[in-house]
Amino acid sequence: MASPYSWFTRAAASCATLSFRLFPGRCILCQARSHRAVDLCSACEADLPRVHTPCQQCGLDLRARAPGLNRYCAPCLVNPPPFDRSFSAFNYAPPIRQLITEFKQHRQLVIGEVLCQLLAGGYQQQLLARAQQTHSRPDLLLPMPLHPSRLKSRGFNQADLIAQVVSRQTGIPTDSRRCRRVKQTDDQKGLTAADRRANINGAFAVDTPLHGEYIVIVDDIMTTTATVSELTRSLRRAGAGTIEILTLARTPAPK
Repeated sequence: MASPYSWFTRAAASCATLSFRLFPGRCILCQARSHRAVDLCSACEADLPRVHTPCQQCGLDLRARAPGLNRYCAPCLVNPPPFDRSFSAFNYAPPIRQLITEFKQHRQLVIGEVLCQLLAGGYQQQLLARAQQTHSRPDLLLPMPLHPSRLKSRGFNQADLIAQVVSRQTGIPTDSRRCRRVKQTDDQKGLTAADRRANINGAFAVDTPLHGEYIVIVDDIMTTTATVSELTRSLRRAGAGTIEILTLARTPAPK
């Protein structure tokens, strides 16, 4: 059964797209005319904190840890997470941090649409580049589920909106009904890595068997990987194959 709030996600995406076609675009950062089919000018986009050299598995920017040594960060070499790879459009730093907060906490859906379009465009480029080496392509986008109480209080699932925009750009179908969040967890913000793992343990249930599908888990931010790792383990037990993480932003490694 579809989420009672899924209509909100679809309507938000449709309205945001329609607004770009009917009204001149204005940059969400400097408020100047964007002169593009997205509300972000080229100059402000160029200043956004991109992840230029990501770890191929967890997505951390390698420039902050071991520039040029390898394609994986030290933690992934020693104790890799259960998922296979990840892609994040940005480092979780200003102004991305503030933009995601406006989108997620204050329902600024135009800001969300801009961020989602940038993520979708970057991910599409990666898929095209990867297609030259392998014919493997994701079967399914799976938005990170919210517990019903959190969904009710927030009014929408930001991961669902992100997945809808990425699906529109890439043609990969999205399914927000395949798994549920069955444990109401404390807010992960401010918790240590160990506390995050304990907090999220047993939080997800997968309702239908999987048969080796290549699944992309979609969320807004990846911090310690605790939440996406727990969902990955649940999907693996249900029979998933390759699992990739796709997020708007990746929290940088501690200095």
